[in-house]
Amino acid sequence: MHLAKIAINELREPRLVARATLDEAGLDELAESIRRVGVINPLVVMEVDGGYEVVAGHRRLLAGRRAGLVALPCLVRSSRDANPTALKLHENLYRQELTPVEEAAFFAELLPGCDNDTDKLCQLVKQSRNYVEGRLLLLSGDPEVLAAVAQREISLGVGEELNKIQRESDRHWYLKWARETGATRATVRQWRFNSEAQVEPAPGAPAIADPPAPTTFTGRDVFVCLLCK
Repeated sequence: MHLAKIAINELREPRLVARATLDEAGLDELAESIRRVGVINPLVVMEVDGGYEVVAGHRRLLAGRRAGLVALPCLVRSSRDANPTALKLHENLYRQELTPVEEAAFFAELLPGCDNDTDKLCQLVKQSRNYVEGRLLLLSGDPEVLAAVAQREISLGVGEELNKIQRESDRHWYLKWARETGATRATVRQWRFNSEAQVEPAPGAPAIADPPAPTTFTGRDVFVCLLCK
């Protein structure tokens, strides 16, 4: 790589953008910081026809535009340098945390380049198979569950347990309760067991009873004296 200052109008946004949403307030803060002290970390770019594509530093490019800069410091990558996908992974997965849904979308875009081999994808992103498969399965699961995770109404773990509920009516019922009560993964797992144990309801009968309210611990009747009871 070599360091160069490149006109901002020659810099192109990356073709593969992992982050589904960019925090506007965060971009404004970064732009203000750039106005004060400049760009401390150079962008990593790759030469393409008619300009340069950003490999790492998408947020700095957007913030630099907001700050009114005309050029940005860049490390220009050559064909002998590190794989641009690896650089992008470092930028997106480790510089600023992605949401589970953004990670899922990013992994799904990378998968064809790994010959649709999940093990190769795990090696590329340096994550366990359970970690990667959990996010990929989120995309192929119930769209309402995916939307709830994306909107941070439920956690990824809760979403994974809900997607394991086979009956759609049960799944949507428990999703409603998980949203309203902030249920934990362990609670939803028990709801799933309850759903699996149920027989088909009689015609006209409600499919599922309301999940029981949490029991309040009173502290009584824990230890009982064997002599006086």
